Amino acid sequence: MQELTHNRYVGQAELVERIGLSPNTFRNLEKEGRFPKRRKLTKRAVAWWLPEVEAWISDPEGWSDTQEK
Repeated sequence: MQELTHNRYVGQAELVERIGLSPNTFRNLEKEGRFPKRRKLTKRAVAWWLPEVEAWISDPEGWSDTQEK
């Protein structure tokens, strides 16, 4: 059951809490392909896929956007 809780999206507030970086910092990393890309959920809402974020947390220097999907 715990596995299911990891297969979800996280919003910006939870993302900042989990990774300890400012929104500007992870936005820049995202643009450089060094952080998971945000996903557009609705017209006004974006979020990040938690398994990708956790993979980044475990190896930020080795992570690349080619690992997605």
